[in-house]
Amino acid sequence: MKIIILSMGMCLTLLGDSIGQIVITEIMYNPPESGSDTLEYIEIYNAGGSTVDISGYKFSVGVNYTFPASSTIDAGEYIVIAERA
Repeated sequence: MKIIILSMGMCLTLLGDSIGQIVITEIMYNPPESGSDTLEYIEIYNAGGSTVDISGYKFSVGVNYTFPASSTIDAGEYIVIAERA
């Protein structure tokens, strides 16, 4: 999972009315001494006041991940996207 940190804001394609509520809060890119990409992750956060349906939201540059149908993120909730070990 190779990512370019400066472009991550553009990599999350947000669909729907709640675009301003979902933010990328943390990126672990190429952690020291890991030897592989299995420790890399992206953390997103719902900064809004209500649950957001993130079905179909996706990362498409550097990371290829699409949230499955019926995916939601509650107000104040974090979700971490990482490679399975």
